[in-house]
Amino acid sequence: MASGIWHLACQTYALNLFQFHRSLNQTLFLFSSPKLSSSSRLVRLRCLFFLSKLSNLLRLFRLFRLTKLLLFFVPLFLLPYTQCSMALTASTSRYIEGSAPYLTFDGGQTRTTSTDSFLFIKLRDGTRYTPSTNPSSATDPIRLPYAGSTLGDIDMVIPSSVDSVSLSDLITRYNYWGDDDGDGQGINGVTATGDISVS
Repeated sequence: MASGIWHLACQTYALNLFQFHRSLNQTLFLFSSPKLSSSSRLVRLRCLFFLSKLSNLLRLFRLFRLTKLLLFFVPLFLLPYTQCSMALTASTSRYIEGSAPYLTFDGGQTRTTSTDSFLFIKLRDGTRYTPSTNPSSATDPIRLPYAGSTLGDIDMVIPSSVDSVSLSDLITRYNYWGDDDGDGQGINGVTATGDISVS
């Protein structure tokens, strides 16, 4: 509130100062008034000559002083605008804390940090194979541990009923994700793009 009164006082002072400078230009007309008597024409001519020289000097002086005044008053006129812009800026003094969401396939016990973690197969006996730990080849395939086992007995990210799944389905439909601080939920929550397929 006090700053608003201060700005108003400064603006009033500036307007009065400029009005004073305008009134200096009109002082020449006071000396050349037609109401003067004819006997004082000589005095009037001398005064006019002197005032014309003085007015030229005053104009130069005023020009120099006016530039100084403008340098002083322009920031005062801009003060209300800078206060408004300062109110729109904000900064934090601390880093944003929290954890990023992650993929998990065991209810949040382990985080998936690479593609090797979710391109796995798990057999009924608990043996788990990933692309980096796969010992099989075309001549030595992975053998199922129990006789009569089917594809449905092999656990993997892709459900046995389909041969392809999108990563967004892993998050939304199968809920294979976690977030320790819980901010990955909702409209702008966790998203993923891409597909995983079995061939």
